[in-house]
Amino acid sequence: MDLTFNEFVEILASFRTPDRSKDAGDQRRARRIGYRAQLKITLCGNNTCDKSEMQLQILMRDFSSRGISFLCDMDLERGQSFVLQLNRPNNEIMEMLCSVVHSKSCRPGNTAPFQIGAEFICQVHPQPDESLADLDQIRQSILG
Repeated sequence: MDLTFNEFVEILASFRTPDRSKDAGDQRRARRIGYRAQLKITLCGNNTCDKSEMQLQILMRDFSSRGISFLCDMDLERGQSFVLQLNRPNNEIMEMLCSVVHSKSCRPGNTAPFQIGAEFICQVHPQPDESLADLDQIRQSILG
């Protein structure tokens, strides 16, 4: 899933610290923009996506219209689903269902922090009784 141009610009505007150290020779499908920001993710598993129990703070490294790269104290497995909370400039929160594409330790010995790369699957419109089964159904319908 790609964010629309307006969604992408709105979210970028809410981040405060651009990181201009990214390599100009990057050949990715969607150009990544280096930004540092503290964000929250909610891990999905065991048929729930309970924000009170499985929420982690992450440090975003870069961002594109297709996905995000961040540092996390927990190693996440490829395919792990999570909901990313992104702030819009009007103080609204956009929630994106994401899937881990890669995870690697930043230190020898496979210890924290871990660099995680994830792709956006779809925008989540939270409902009071939302469950992992609903998120998995959305993910499967998009990914096949």
